[in-house]
Amino acid sequence: MKITAEWLKKYDACKDGIEYLAVKFDNDIEAIDLAKYLLSANNIDYLKWFIPRVLNRDNRIKYAVFAAELARECCKDKELLIKIDACISVANLCIAINTQENRNAAWAAGSVARAAWASGGVWTAGAAWTAGAAGAAGDAWATGTAEEAAEAAEDAGAAEDKILDYGIELLEKQDES
Repeated sequence: MKITAEWLKKYDACKDGIEYLAVKFDNDIEAIDLAKYLLSANNIDYLKWFIPRVLNRDNRIKYAVFAAELARECCKDKELLIKIDACISVANLCIAINTQENRNAAWAAGSVARAAWASGGVWTAGAAWTAGAAGAAGDAWATGTAEEAAEAAEDAGAAEDKILDYGIELLEKQDES
């Protein structure tokens, strides 16, 4: 997939990001090459914004689930772990069998985790909610929730570099198919 100034504008990239593309890459670069460049140049904020927007729907959900799984490792609350596991399971089910029934189940599981997040401010629950929401959502909303899952996982103590590396890995596989 080619990334152009038009593509960036379509996804509401900031003015600095569009200018960055124009100066560095003459307004045209493959998505995977830009992702790898951003990582090597330590432009982490741009990369965190970029990855969910270039992944397809299934890969966005996988990205959100991966972040939730990393956040899960930081969780000590057994009751919350059940909610997180439910979100992860139904989000994965939406990848395997994308039906309205499964999307509704993902939304319901995500809502339970969101309630836990809102009441206790537990970032692990936030990552789980976004994984469930990504499974339930349409394409546009899944983009935002995948990005939020990564942020929530980082806030829960999960390693940012693992999340970003996984996003790049998904993008590479996506480009190969």
